[in-house]
Amino acid sequence: MATARIGSVVTDSACISIIAPERITNEDERNEACAPTLDTVFGQCFDDLAFSFATGMDGEYPIIATFDPDTRAITAITIQLIPDKI
Repeated sequence: MATARIGSVVTDSACISIIAPERITNEDERNEACAPTLDTVFGQCFDDLAFSFATGMDGEYPIIATFDPDTRAITAITIQLIPDKI
């Protein structure tokens, strides 16, 4: 397996949500996406169609892919919240 940094995600709400892009269309939906992180650190939202988690602070976080270099199939995506901890 190989790894590569494939991008980054930026947040100004101390929350990252994994969701299909067509789900977020207005401010109320953004609030719903962040709601699971208000009482806990993570949770499902949008009737279990999405997942949100707290980052601990605003910032830019690298995204790293683990993939098979022969087939280029991605086997895992990691969002690194704390530098040098993976």
